[in-house]
Order: sequence, then C-alpha cells, then structure tokens
Amino acid sequence: MLPVTALRQRAAVVRVPPYLYYLHIALIVGSMTLLIPGLLGLIDEGFSWPVLTLLGYGASYLLAGLVWRDLVAPSYSLSLREAIVVAISLWLLVPVLAAIPVTISIRIPFVDAWFESVSGFTTTGLTMFTGQVDPVFRVYVPRVEELPPSILYWRSTIQWIGGIGILAIFAAFAAGGGLPGHIAGLAEGRYEHIVPSVAKSLRAFTRVYFVYTFIGVVLLMLGGQNLFDALNHAMTGIATGGFSTHSASFAYYNSVWVEAAAIVIMVLGALNFADHYALLSGNPGRMLRNPETKTFAAAVTASILAGLLLFYASGTRVDQAVVRGVVFQVVSSASGTGFQTMDFSKTPESFKFLLSFTNIMGGSILSTTGGIKVYRLAVMVKSIGWSIQSTLSGPTRYLTRKMGDRVFEPKNMDSVIAVVFLFNTTLIVSALASALILPHTSFVDLLFEASSALGNVGLSTGITGAAMPLALKIEYIVLMLLGRLEILPYITAILIIHEWAKKRPRRPAPPVLRG
Repeated sequence: MLPVTALRQRAAVVRVPPYLYYLHIALIVGSMTLLIPGLLGLIDEGFSWPVLTLLGYGASYLLAGLVWRDLVAPSYSLSLREAIVVAISLWLLVPVLAAIPVTISIRIPFVDAWFESVSGFTTTGLTMFTGQVDPVFRVYVPRVEELPPSILYWRSTIQWIGGIGILAIFAAFAAGGGLPGHIAGLAEGRYEHIVPSVAKSLRAFTRVYFVYTFIGVVLLMLGGQNLFDALNHAMTGIATGGFSTHSASFAYYNSVWVEAAAIVIMVLGALNFADHYALLSGNPGRMLRNPETKTFAAAVTASILAGLLLFYASGTRVDQAVVRGVVFQVVSSASGTGFQTMDFSKTPESFKFLLSFTNIMGGSILSTTGGIKVYRLAVMVKSIGWSIQSTLSGPTRYLTRKMGDRVFEPKNMDSVIAVVFLFNTTLIVSALASALILPHTSFVDLLFEASSALGNVGLSTGITGAAMPLALKIEYIVLMLLGRLEILPYITAILIIHEWAKKRPRRPAPPVLRG
C-alpha cells in the first residue's frame, strides 16, 4: 500500500488557495463539538433523537473534513495575511456548523441555536435557553433544566474547545502542513510560546488545560456538586465561559464551598497559561512576578472594595450575603466567566455600571478570557509614569520601559492604544444601538449587557433571552465575535479582502459592435 502522503500527492488533483484548503479544520473542529457530547449523551439518554443527530452530523463533518484534507492541496504556502483571513473564517464558520444539528435535534429557530453556539465558542455564556417564545418564529425555546443531557454536554464542550482556542487547533494542523505555528497564533492575537518548540508548547498548553479541568471537577464535587454538574461547570469554568446546568447558575446551590471552588477555577482560567506551566514545573516565581497577575489582583481587589462601597452608599445593609455576592460577581466579571449568584435587577445601578467596565477588562493574554486583557491595562497605567519620566529626563536620555522582566518596545504602544480605544468605542456605540432597539430599558442595563457580550463574560440583567428582539440577538452575536478576537483582526481581514478584490484581474469588456 502507498503511504498516505503519496496517496494525497496522487489524489490531490485539485489545488486551491491555502485559505480555502485550511477550512477543512472547521469541519473537523465542528465534528469534535458534536461527537464528544453525543458520546457522553449516550450514557444518560441512550439512542435518543438529540444524541443520534449530534453523532450523525459529527460523523458527517469528520468524514467531509478528512476527505477535503486528503483530496485537496494548497497551491502555495500560507502567509500571515491569509492566516488572519483563515482565523476569521474559522470563528465565523464553526459556530454555524455546530448550531445546525442543535436546531434540528430540539426544534428551535436557527438564530437561537446560532446565538448559543457563538456564545459558547467565544466563551461568553449568554444563553437563549430561558423558557421563552421566540418573537419572530413563535417557537418555544426551553429553559436550561428542560434540555437533554446531550445538549448540556454540547454547550459545555463548545465552551471548553473555545477556551483552548480554535486557533490552537489550527496551529497544530498548520505545523504539520508547513505553516509555522506562531503565524497561526498571531492571527488570533493571543499565542505565546510556553516552551521554544511550537508543537511542545501546544502539548504543554493542552496538558495544563486537562489538569485544571480535572482539578475543577474534584473541587466542585468536594463542594457538593454531583459528577454531572461538576464536569460541566469545570469545563465551562476553566474556559471562563459560564454556561451552567441550571437557569439560576451558581445561585442554585447557595453554597459558600461551591462558590469558593468556582472562584479558584475562574481565577485559574483567567491567568497566563505559560505561568501555569511554570508553576506545575516547579517555578511559581514566574506567576508572582508577572505584571499581569499583579494587575489582575489589584483590579479585582479594588473593584470588590468599590462594589461594597456602592452597596453601602445605596442604603443596602452590607452583610455576609452581600459580601459573598460582590466578591463572586467581581471575580466572575473580571475573569470573563459569567457564573452568577446575584439577581442584577435588585442590585444598585452604580454596581452594574462598575461591572460594565470589569466585564471588558479580561484576564491575561495567554488565557481563556476575552476582553481588553490586563496586560494592556498595565501598559496604559505604566505609560503615565513613563511619560512623566520622559518629560523630566529630557530628550537626550533614553528610558528603558519594562513590564516585569521584559522590555516593552514603544512601537507596540500603537497596538495597545488601538485595542483599548476600539473596545471602549464599540461598547458605547453598541449600548446606544441597544437603546434604539429597547428604548424603554435602563441605559445602565443596556450598557451592562453590551459589555458582557463584548467582553465575552455572560452575566445578564435579564435582557438576553429567547424573547429578545431579533436585531438585538444579531447585535450581540456580532459583539461576541468581535470581542473574542479583539476587534482589530476583523478590520485587518476586511482591508486584506478589499485589497485582494482590487488586485483581482477583470475581464475586458466585450467589444461594442457598431453597424
């Protein structure tokens, strides 16, 4: 028998641009998000219709992806510019593929399944499963408790895979296909070597991810959750996704121990995984020295104190329940997880306004969170001191700008400012757009909900649900996708595609016959 590579060289008669060739990854990743929950669902449901649908579509996607990979070959090497376009294409296509069997299996409108899928892959956690009727299609969308176990596993799986990052999987495929793995990471804007080798970095990242997922299961079971709930919450917690097996999220348990376990998991997911690898390798000092860790701890502590002060200023008695709630919600917001213990319809408006900004803060760069990232916030704060030092020292003296153990290059400041500016501008514009759709809703609530979508958090004041207007569903889908890749790659991809369109040769116009 001929080896697979020889068969591919013979069979791959169709050569396509690499940005089309690598789309087979969308099919393979899509199959993983269906086969895993389908197989887990077999244990609880047997051969139910949802299980058969997930397994059927998962197998079809896997077969199609493998056939496409083996019968089609890239016509040239993938460049960074094309890698960015592929990254955007994956984030747009995979949620659609994953949503199709869900809308068929439980018979809900596609837009609601698509919203749930995007919310999962972007590790946001806003949900359509609220037990309401879709206002456009007049179809009842069930509550979380009414979903079969296979669909609950599906929700957790897409968040768990979304936390790893579709681009981490892309890098693994690309490294085997001639594309340097760091290019794939640059396309997503969040890749960092854990160890010098790309392949070893990916294996180390995955190993840490599995270990922390297992630790999360153990902690939650020790806190009192059963295995089913603990597995689902550990997967969505370490992914800082926030999907829950209960509509009331962690308020359902009303347990200090469960909340403490969840806080540990959320913080682990929000910190730099390169630091986690160093910690597990016997080097805890790297995490303690990292300016991201220090900034995250300082921001969370300050936000907790500010939140308690805002409750006190509103006339609310700051008792143990309020302290528990504020601590949990600030960590949940800052880590981008979205587990919820408080009813935000009963909290002060000022507290929701505060969380609107912690929602878009984000965790470390190499973490499972969305948002601006605390590294950029640390740079913005440090830049104040750098600016003062530069003014006092004069133009003849060169100042070394350091972030922890690393020298910060002034040329990188443009990217930091651009991301911070784009996030804040997008947040304001989206909140104003939401006010046009829901003119009688509190603007603070609309700002909070928009920041939750853009920051990939998932906390909700009750606006998000199957009964919300279609226009708002589309707006939040766009915000979740923008927030996951930090907005800038989308703008870059649009400019690249526009440039390609301008360079595309046009057919000459046919001659005009006169006569």
